[in-house]
Amino acid sequence: MTSLPVGQTYEYAACLLGNVARVHGAPDDVEDAAAVRVERSRIIRAGGHRIAFLLEESVLRHVVGEPAVMAGQLGHLLSVMALPSRSASFPQGANGLCAAVGVLEPTSAAP
Repeated sequence: MTSLPVGQTYEYAACLLGNVARVHGAPDDVEDAAAVRVERSRIIRAGGHRIAFLLEESVLRHVVGEPAVMAGQLGHLLSVMALPSRSASFPQGANGLCAAVGVLEPTSAAP
C-alpha cells in the first residue's frame, strides 16, 4: 500500500501551492510544481490498481481559488470517484490528522 498526494486539477494545485509559497516566502516555482502534481495524478485513471481517497471533510469547504477553480476541482473529484476500483472517504473533524491522499494498491490485492 502506498500513500501519495493525488487528485488535484492543475488550476487547484497552482492556487494551493501559490498560497503556500506566498505565506512562507518560498520561491515561485508554482507552475512547475503544479504540473508535477497533475502528472503524478495520471495513476488515478490508469488501470490495475484500487485507489481509496482519504480527504478531510474540510477540504471540500476550504477555498483556495476562484469559484471556477473550486468547481473544477469538485467536478474532478466526482469524476474520479465514479471510476472502477476507486472510493473516497471524507472524515469530519479529523483536526488536521489526515491529508488529501490516495492509497494505492494493486488490483490483485482487491477483495
